[in-house]
Amino acid sequence: MSATYPTLGNDFPDAKDTMKRMSDLNYTNKALADQYYSYLNAGNFNAAQQLLSDNPTLDSMILNAAKINRFNDIALSLEWFFKDDVETYLELRFAYIGEYDSGVPYVKGNIVSLNGEGFICRLNSSVGVSPIAHTTNTNWAIIAKQGAQGESGTGLAPRGIWNSSTTFYVNDCASHNNILWQCLVQNSASEPASGNTNWLALLDLSTLVCSATQPTNQAVNGVWLQIL
Repeated sequence: MSATYPTLGNDFPDAKDTMKRMSDLNYTNKALADQYYSYLNAGNFNAAQQLLSDNPTLDSMILNAAKINRFNDIALSLEWFFKDDVETYLELRFAYIGEYDSGVPYVKGNIVSLNGEGFICRLNSSVGVSPIAHTTNTNWAIIAKQGAQGESGTGLAPRGIWNSSTTFYVNDCASHNNILWQCLVQNSASEPASGNTNWLALLDLSTLVCSATQPTNQAVNGVWLQIL
């Protein structure tokens, strides 16, 4: 009996149901079958059940209410599940857990992100096995792969604060040392500075002033943003 559908007598969807294949009654087992029905006609149900337990082959040839009801419960559980509960099941089973943490005991169906890529856990209790080695790792499967960084389009493309691990492309715009820089040549680990031909200084942010009225001692080439 499943916890999901306690009124039914089968295991789905908590587990797969075990089904016995039925056979036609043959002459070899006719005498046992006659004895089984003789017990039933006499009201000796315990003896009839014991006869089936002692003779599994005969049991596979006797179709009774218990077996028919089990077939009925299996059909009902399938209908109920796919009509009403499949979405909730998928949400719980395939849950996004967040950024990968080597100390978390992930289970099958957990989804994590790492280095901009998405992975789904393939095994229960996958602890300390990083999904980064997804090409040879049986614990994880990659479901969202990070594409290559494309070049910037026309105009300036803001890329945030400059750092040495990022590849910058022509017309990328990054801030560094209070200065806004335009990338002129694709580069990485090329620090923006005066004399570096990979970069053009666009705006010295240290001269940027925000106030309600224009300052009287504003620096030459400074920028004033009026607060309204």
